[in-house]
Amino acid sequence: MSAEGTRTAFDVAEFETAVTDADEARLIETIADGIGRLRDQIDDDTLDEVFRAQPGRYTMRSDFTRDRLDPEPLTQNRVIEPLLDALGYDDYGSEAGDFSAERGEQADYAIPLRDIEGVDSSRLLIEAEPINKQLENRGHGLDQVESWLSQREFESDFGFATDGLRWIFVRYDPDSYTHSIIESVDLRPVFLALFENATTEQRAPTAALSDEHRELVSTLLRPFEYGNFVSIIDDAREVIKKKQEA
Repeated sequence: MSAEGTRTAFDVAEFETAVTDADEARLIETIADGIGRLRDQIDDDTLDEVFRAQPGRYTMRSDFTRDRLDPEPLTQNRVIEPLLDALGYDDYGSEAGDFSAERGEQADYAIPLRDIEGVDSSRLLIEAEPINKQLENRGHGLDQVESWLSQREFESDFGFATDGLRWIFVRYDPDSYTHSIIESVDLRPVFLALFENATTEQRAPTAALSDEHRELVSTLLRPFEYGNFVSIIDDAREVIKKKQEA
């Protein structure tokens, strides 16, 4: 069921975030490693089509893989979870089992936020989809996350929706019953560039990307890296209040 309320877009520049060269390099290497893990199961011609396709087209399927693997766990294990590690989330999923059993719905990942001072939300919820699954489809991706956040028994104001290539960060404001898109990032050009490098020149991943590609990596890090995420959720209520009063 779609969540009620409207969506508000944010400029991440409204929040205090930081990205270092080391952060960029770590994420680039992680993406390159993930591509290598995908190539272990998917032939290069198919993977090339996957990375070139628009969202919702050429969605990952089990018959793309040599061992007919389930596409969602494949995406999680080989792309999403390594990226969460690189982004600094070291205890994702620790609540997912008990949480889903209690509520009757399952978040792919539930990251505790209780120990962050000044943040009312108890957890960050993350919905993972197979690569190239349309994140805006009803009942999936972003719609699923917004539905969870609207249900106050979930005790969460923050969620991510991702297929590994696209990442959407949404915040729910319980005072106005609205959802705010903090950031939406499409890393497909980065994945494609690193895939092409792996299948041709095989340069170091950090040397294979253009300035535009590196800026996309930074765009992901600014809101999604754990330290930046904490800074954003700490400031979010005040920023929303100012936007509503403007």
